[in-house]
Amino acid sequence: MTERPDPSGPTRRERYELLVAADLAQAKTFEILALISRSQDRDEAAGRLRERYSLSPEQIEVILMRPYGSGTKQDRARIAEELEALRGELDAE
Repeated sequence: MTERPDPSGPTRRERYELLVAADLAQAKTFEILALISRSQDRDEAAGRLRERYSLSPEQIEVILMRPYGSGTKQDRARIAEELEALRGELDAE
């Protein structure tokens, strides 16, 4: 079941998809930064991300808004932990 605990917040499925994008951004930091830096503007960067990784507009926004200073091991572990928990919940549905 993908009920929204907070009516204004994402469902578990939506949260999972956003975490997938955050996880990708951490795993491919240098590749993504190079792709973004070669783009003329945000729209071009979004198009390149969509083309390269088949991302949704929401996932692209997560990557483009990502503060790359928050890519520490602790940050990566937190995302991986939450991603795994949500994956388990969604698989159980």
